[in-house]
Amino acid sequence: MKIYHKTRCPYHDYRSKCIYMITLMKEPGVEPFSFLFGTKEQRFQDAGVRYSPLGRLIVDTLRALPDRFPGIRINRYIVMPDHLHFIIEILEKDRYHLGDIISRFTRDCNVANPKYERIFEHGYHDRILRRRGQLNNMRNYIQDNPRRRLIKENMPWYFKTPLLLNLFGKDYVIFGNFFLLKDPDLTPVRISSKYSESELNACLAKYEETIRGAGVLVSPFINDQEKAYRNQAIANGANLIYLTRNPIPERFKPSKMLHDLWNEGRLLIISTYHPSQPEKLTRQESLAMNALAEKISSETFGELLLHPLYKRP
Repeated sequence: MKIYHKTRCPYHDYRSKCIYMITLMKEPGVEPFSFLFGTKEQRFQDAGVRYSPLGRLIVDTLRALPDRFPGIRINRYIVMPDHLHFIIEILEKDRYHLGDIISRFTRDCNVANPKYERIFEHGYHDRILRRRGQLNNMRNYIQDNPRRRLIKENMPWYFKTPLLLNLFGKDYVIFGNFFLLKDPDLTPVRISSKYSESELNACLAKYEETIRGAGVLVSPFINDQEKAYRNQAIANGANLIYLTRNPIPERFKPSKMLHDLWNEGRLLIISTYHPSQPEKLTRQESLAMNALAEKISSETFGELLLHPLYKRP
């Protein structure tokens, strides 16, 4: 797991009444927090974690955190082998700063287990949950973490070969990390030369917060402005669902900067290719691709039914 952004959101008040999803990474050299289990024959539907003694200590310390900070609530958590996710609700404005709460939690964990100088890496990652339905989506996302990890570790070919996926009643060829479709923060990207400066700045601020929060940008990135922003977003650690009209052949590998993005699990390509489409991109097709990006971003995906397009490697 790779977390690119541990910086705080520059325009958010971290003393406000709010809900966050927090990620803390294990310090290198520290024993695993937990061990995964699950049955491959069942596509790991029974996946879960068994805590190590250190993982149990972390859970006990996390559960005790509201006793130290009345006015907060721990909503959901998952202790993975190398990181901790938890949802924390700040119920009273101006009483606590989020950073003070996280610092106290990590310090309590360190004090309770003097075997290690530090259990967690320095710093933490926060996602600010603002949109309606995002909390429930994040709960499900956290709980599904063990299953996603086991599929990635035991069925890597799923992410290295073109697959057929039915979306909204239509088949698409996809390639890459299809779990990005299940991320709770999918944001469509569309930049127009007709935007005023204030409209453009509002869009860019929304996109930058998605990147900072480790969400996913969704777009065909059609015009030059969108392509330039895509390149900048990749450099800043973005996850992308990239819609393309190009076909995805059997031995497909993304080129240039998209290859590194795919190799890091930060890219899903969805092809809208059809043999009957015109050689040049039409306005109607552009509008349809942007509409698909909007629809993907507004959907909550359950089980994804995937089928190999070619013979399994």
